[in-house]
Amino acid sequence: MSQDKNTEDALEKYGVHNSLLQKVLEVLPVGVWIIDRDGKVVHGNPASQCIWKGARFVGIEQYGEYKGWRLDTGQKIEPAEWAAARAIQQGETTIDEEVEIECFDGTRKIILHAAVPVKNEQQEIIGAIVVNQDITERKKAEKTLIEQSRILEAFFSNTITPLVILDRNFNFIRVNEAYAKADQRDVSEFPGHNHFEFYPSDARLIFERVVETKKHYQTLARPFVFPDHPEWGVTYWDWTLTPLLDNRNEVEFLVFSLEDVTDRKKAEDALREKERHAQSLLRVSKRLELANTYDEVLNAARDEVKIIIGYQDLWAYLFTEDKKYARALVAGGPMAETVMSEEGVATLTIQGDRMLEEIAEAKDIVVVEDARTDERTNKEIVSRLQNRTIINVPIILMDRHLGSIGTGTFGEEGVRVPSESEQKYLSALASHMAVTFDRIHLQTERRRAEEALGRLNEELEQRVKARTEELENANIRLKELDRMKSMFIASMSHELRTPLNSIIGFSSILLNEWTGPVNAEQKENLSTVLRSGRHLLNLINDVIDVSKIEAGKIDSVIEKFDLHDVIEEAVNFFTKEINEKRLSLTVEVMHQEMHTDRRRLLQCVLNLLSNAVKFTDKGSVSVQARLWGRDWGAGDFIEISVADTGIGIREEDCPKLFNAFVRLDSPLRASIPGTGLGLYLSKKLAAEVLKGDILLSSRYGEGSTFTIVVPVMIDEKSPGNRR
Repeated sequence: MSQDKNTEDALEKYGVHNSLLQKVLEVLPVGVWIIDRDGKVVHGNPASQCIWKGARFVGIEQYGEYKGWRLDTGQKIEPAEWAAARAIQQGETTIDEEVEIECFDGTRKIILHAAVPVKNEQQEIIGAIVVNQDITERKKAEKTLIEQSRILEAFFSNTITPLVILDRNFNFIRVNEAYAKADQRDVSEFPGHNHFEFYPSDARLIFERVVETKKHYQTLARPFVFPDHPEWGVTYWDWTLTPLLDNRNEVEFLVFSLEDVTDRKKAEDALREKERHAQSLLRVSKRLELANTYDEVLNAARDEVKIIIGYQDLWAYLFTEDKKYARALVAGGPMAETVMSEEGVATLTIQGDRMLEEIAEAKDIVVVEDARTDERTNKEIVSRLQNRTIINVPIILMDRHLGSIGTGTFGEEGVRVPSESEQKYLSALASHMAVTFDRIHLQTERRRAEEALGRLNEELEQRVKARTEELENANIRLKELDRMKSMFIASMSHELRTPLNSIIGFSSILLNEWTGPVNAEQKENLSTVLRSGRHLLNLINDVIDVSKIEAGKIDSVIEKFDLHDVIEEAVNFFTKEINEKRLSLTVEVMHQEMHTDRRRLLQCVLNLLSNAVKFTDKGSVSVQARLWGRDWGAGDFIEISVADTGIGIREEDCPKLFNAFVRLDSPLRASIPGTGLGLYLSKKLAAEVLKGDILLSSRYGEGSTFTIVVPVMIDEKSPGNRR
C-alpha cells in the first residue's frame, strides 16, 4: 500500500477529510508523523522526512530504527520509550521533549519532540500525532550565548579593573569586587544607592552630558579624593563612561570602568622631578668645575636651591680634622649680601653647641621643622636671624665628613620641610660640593706647599751645589781606585799565575817521574801540591773573570766549532774522577755547528760537570744536548743538560744558588773545596757572553739538573761581542 493511501485511511479513521489537511501537512515547517492504533508509523510529512533524512514506516517493536538520546541525561531511548509508543500504549501526552537523534544518513540533530494520543468518542485511543521541530541551530546559539554569558560574568566578577553598571539616573545596578575593594566596601553596599551619594564630585556634569549626547567619554589621570579616606590623599584614575541604548535609542544603562593610575602618575611626576633635579645638578656641576673659591661654590649652589626648592639662603660649616671647630661660610641672599672670604665669617666651637654637635656626628640630613619651637636650637640666635625651617646636609667625600650645608626658611616664609626627593637632591648637591671643597682645599694646600717648596728649593740649591762638589771629588777618588783595581788585577794576573804555573808544571814533572823515581809518600805529597796549585789557579782565574764581567771588559771570541767536540773535551776532563768514584756516565750529544764563544761555553760546561761529579758519591752523571726553538727571538737554541743523582738542593736554597761566594750547607761541604763563584760566573757568562741562560731543576736527596740554553749562532756585530 502506498504512503498516500495509508495517509488517507489514517485520516478517515480520525474523521477528517484529507483534502484540506493533506495540503496543510505538506506545507508545515515542522515534522508531523501519523501513528495508527497499533503504533505503526503510517505517514510523515515532507518536513519530518527532511529532519530525519528519510522515514521508516514501522511498528513499535521496530522503533529502534529511529535512534535517539535524551538531551538532558544522554540516555539512549529504547523503542517503547519513544513518545509515540507512550502515547499509544499509555495515552501519555508529551510536550517539548528535547532529543538528540541520529538521522538515517548518519548525521546528528537536536529536535523538539511532542506526541499526542488521538481518541474517538468512546475515548478509545485510535492513533497518535507526533511533531518534530529541528532546534539544532537554536541549541548551538543557546550554548554559545550561555558560554559568552559565563565568560562575561567571570570577567565582570574577576577582572582587576573596577566595573560598575548604572541606570540612566546614576543609581548602582551592579558593581564588581575590584570596584568595591577600591573603596574598601562590599559589593552588597552599592545597590539602592546613587553613585554621587557615595562619591560627590564635579564629574556629575560629565555623566549628565554622556546621557544627553549618548556618546562615550574617556578621561586620563583624573584626580580624586575618597570622602571616607582622606588619609589616602589625592588618587588618580583613568576612567571611561559608556552609554548602553535600548530599542528606542535611549540611554538605558551606563558602564563605568576605572583604572587606578596613582602609582603611575606619581612615578611620572617623580621622573619629571628627577629629571629637573638632574638638569640642576648638571648646571651646578659646570659652575663648580670653574669655581676656585668657596664663595663661587656656595653662590652656585644657592642659585640652584632657589630654583628647585625655593629656599633663598644657603650656608656651610667646614669642620677641622679633629671636629673641634667649624668655619662658617655664608652665600649671598636676603640674609647675607655677599659671601665672606675663604677663611670663613667665623670659627665656631662645636663642643657645647647642641645643634653643631648633632650636625658634626650626623651622616644623614638633620631637619629642624620649626626652629622657634625645636629644643635643639639656640633661641637667641633664632630670634635674631628669624630662622624657621633649618635643613643641614652632611658634606661627605668617600668616608670623610668635611662639614655640612645649611639652608631653610626665614621669617614670613614660614615652615617648609623639603620632600623626600628634594632631600635626595640636596644630598646629591652636597656630594658635588664636597668634591669642589676638597679640590679648593687641596689647591690652597698646594699653593702653600709650593711657597714652602720654593723656599726649600733655594736652600736645596745651595746644598746641591755643595754636595755636587763633594761628589765630584769622590768621583775623582773612585776613578783613581778603579785604576788601581785594574792595575792590581793585571798585577795579580801576572804575579800570581806565573809562579803558580811553575809550581803546577814542576810538580807535574816530578809526579810523572820525568826526573827520576819518587816513593809513594812523595807521590802523595806531590799530588796534594798539584791539586792545591790548580785549585788556587782556578780561584784566581774566577776572581779575575768576575771582575772583568762586572767592569764590562770580558773578552768574547766568536768562532765556528762542533758542539760534539766541546762536550767531549769537557767529559774527558772528568773521566778519571768519574771512574774513581765508580759513577755511571751517559753522554748524548749530536754533531752541531755552533757560532759563538767556544772557550766560554766550555768553561760553563766544565763548571756544571765539576759540581755534578763533586756532589755525587753514587749513581750517575749524564750530559745531553738537543736542538730546539724558543720565543726569545729568531733562530734555534742548543740546550745542554747536566744531570746527577747527587745530594740535590733544597727548594728554599735554589734562589740564592747563583749568587757570588755562596756555598750551601750540605754533608759534603767540609770535604769538597770551592769558592762559591763557579755557578755565579757560569750564569754571568751564559747571559752576557753567550746570550742565553742557565736553568735549574732539583729535588733534595735525589739529584739536580742544570741546563744551559744558548743560541746556536751569535751575531759578531751585536753589542758586547768583541774579537
